[in-house]
Amino acid sequence: MTASVPVVVDTDVFSRVVMTAPTGPYLKYRTLLDGRPLLLAAQTVAEMRAGALIRQWGPTRVAAMEARIDRFAVVPVNEWMTRHWAELKAACRSAGHALGDKHHDGDRWVAATAHYLRLPLASNDGIYVKAPGVDLLV
Repeated sequence: MTASVPVVVDTDVFSRVVMTAPTGPYLKYRTLLDGRPLLLAAQTVAEMRAGALIRQWGPTRVAAMEARIDRFAVVPVNEWMTRHWAELKAACRSAGHALGDKHHDGDRWVAATAHYLRLPLASNDGIYVKAPGVDLLV
């Protein structure tokens, strides 16, 4: 894939690469994402906002987060994406992959967004490794 191909960014990469300066295993995403249009799943935005509320961020920090979110397209959930989510859950359960577990419903929405758009997913979360139908950017 070329650098111009868009990529769906999971919450962990968004929070550790886009929101802050990456460190450790997240350093590689600077190169992997360079020049690519980045897309956010609605789930990622919801998780970011929930995290800010739970951690009781102040208005300045919330505004900075919202400004970062506003720089990217947020992919809304639609009828076709719900089908991809369901198919992904069934495929993962059939394969015995943990992404099919109820505990990972949120992660599956992010993966379904990438799957629906036929785009790679940028995530450092091991739940996506070897998940059926998930094109993980590595």
